[in-house]
Parts: sequence; C-alpha cells; structure tokens
Amino acid sequence: MDDLDYHHLLAQLTRCEGFKLRHYQDAGGNLTVSRGARHPQRRTITAQEATTALEGDLRRVAAQLESQRPAFGTLDSVRQRVLLHIAFNVGVRQLSKMRRFISAVALRHWSVAAEEMLLSKWSAEDRARARVLADMMRTGRDDAVRASQPEGV
Repeated sequence: MDDLDYHHLLAQLTRCEGFKLRHYQDAGGNLTVSRGARHPQRRTITAQEATTALEGDLRRVAAQLESQRPAFGTLDSVRQRVLLHIAFNVGVRQLSKMRRFISAVALRHWSVAAEEMLLSKWSAEDRARARVLADMMRTGRDDAVRASQPEGV
C-alpha cells in the first residue's frame, strides 16, 4: 500500500471511531490513544503525534497481514484497505478465524466475501461500518463518496 492508501484508511478509521487526544481505556482495559499507541507518561498528545502513532500501528498490522496472508499483497488497494481495517479493528489472529471470508478473498469471490463479512460476529458490533466495508469488498470501489454523505442520501 502506498502513502495515499494509508491516508484514506486513516480518514476512514477517524470517521468510524473518532479521534481522541486523551488517554482512554479500550474494551480490554488497556490505556490507549488512537487505538493502540501507549504514552503512559503524558495525559494529552498532539494531533500529529496521535496520527503518527496510528499510522505506525496500521503499518505494523499491514506487515503482519503481508507475512501471514500472502494473497494480501496481490489485492487491489481498496480491498487491501478493507482487510487492514478489519484486522486493525479485531486483530490479525481474529481475522484469520473468519475462514470463509478469508477463503472467499483468496479465491477473489468478492460477493461471497462481502456476505461473509456481514454474517460475521465482527459485523454485529458496527453494522454501518460493516455495510460500507462489505460494499467496498464487493465492488472494489472506495467509500469516500458514500461515507461523506448524510444518512438517507
């Protein structure tokens, strides 16, 4: 993935999850800033520090995907971002447990992969996000236009 793809993914994650410059406890009880960057010695960080930490986390997860899922590197950039978004959200190990989804992606059966995403336990946590990512998987097109429009348009 190139820098522009990371920029698109950062923007998408920010739309989905918000952007916090203070520490908070994630669902696992970990002290967190921007989903995974830990700075226990400070109470606040700058927006640039948070963005840098988030991008570093994304690149780390992308490297894990590339090493554990060789097909990841052969996908178009939109579908790479979908896999990276899910892996960042649930972890590479949990993504690997979505066997039917992973198989459909490896076989490039995009409609099946999209349906498997929507049937997964992960999708129940944020149906709107899951629908956008499933559409991206199905079509190979970015969510930028749809995600920037108000609901119901």
